[in-house]
Amino acid sequence: MFSLIPRLIAPFTDPLHRQKRAFKKERATFYNDLAESMQAEPGTRITTFITRYAERYPKEPVGKLAGHWLNAFREEGSFAEAVRGTVPDDDIGTIAISEKAGDLKAGLFALSEVIAGLDKTKEAMMTVFASSILVFIVLQFYVGFYSFSIIPKIESGLPHDMSIYDVGPVASFMHTLSYSVRTFWPLWFASIFLFIGLSIWAVPNYIGPFRPWLDRHILHFQLYREFRAAQFLTSLSTITQNINNTVLPVPQALQRMEVEATPWVRWHINRILANMENNTEGKGENFATGMVSKKMEYRMIDIAQYADMSDMLDQVGKTILKRTPKEMEQRAQRIQFISRVIMVGIVFAISAGFYYLSFEFQDAVTLNAYMR
Repeated sequence: MFSLIPRLIAPFTDPLHRQKRAFKKERATFYNDLAESMQAEPGTRITTFITRYAERYPKEPVGKLAGHWLNAFREEGSFAEAVRGTVPDDDIGTIAISEKAGDLKAGLFALSEVIAGLDKTKEAMMTVFASSILVFIVLQFYVGFYSFSIIPKIESGLPHDMSIYDVGPVASFMHTLSYSVRTFWPLWFASIFLFIGLSIWAVPNYIGPFRPWLDRHILHFQLYREFRAAQFLTSLSTITQNINNTVLPVPQALQRMEVEATPWVRWHINRILANMENNTEGKGENFATGMVSKKMEYRMIDIAQYADMSDMLDQVGKTILKRTPKEMEQRAQRIQFISRVIMVGIVFAISAGFYYLSFEFQDAVTLNAYMR
């Protein structure tokens, strides 16, 4: 949770904060273009390509960051270390591992493909969820307006010798609702912000006993699982291919990736390594740790029967990238429909309650007048 604090104060302490935010949306294109340049000019130092960005786009985010990378590269001697802190942490693992393996170009191509797929899915899902978020916000104002204004005014019109609980069950419920909202609204909004903050932290970091269930059922956890799994598998495939007549064994590749991995990915790497140690003859089944869906786990097992490990990882990673956007969007649409039905039901219930309350109020006041 404490990792959120630097992110909150970054706009005030980091001179490159705006450039980093802008570049985050463009980095898939940057990685792809950089990899294509490296492919077209083999043997050229990466600082040459970075210098071009700094000289060509001096006032744009990528140009300013390129200047920062050049200075950092002189100190660190590594592209992964140079960009660390200016790109999401999830990118660093792929960049560092492919750079150490001697094929940074392939790592950048794979990373670009994963990020492009993730950005496309996020955009589609945000479009789907935007209306639901708006309805939720309007609902807060709707409930607040009734609780802070309408219901208290109605209650103030009651005779002094009559309690709101004498009016009727609907009046009692509306009074309780109004009182609860007026009393606990700070706690309600604090819980919303706490939930958002906790979710931001938990998605890449939480690896407790409930994580497998969250990855299967909660949309933003599932989204993270699918794309981090695709990124992991394609990166592992890249660094275990034949590079300069050298093939890096999968266990050694996993150990290298573990160093730069996020807690969630590291958790799965350790479980995969444990499976390999316990089942030395296993192939695809050793990757059945919940990192991918059951369908993909079975797919990995089937492909591993006729293809080598590197090809299997590459095929499964690309399959995830192909299928996930559509599956996530369809699920988001179902959630949107259900949330709309629930919210409309709440609004209708409050409106109907208020309408019925007026009759209870009228009957109670009339009865009270007759009894005097």
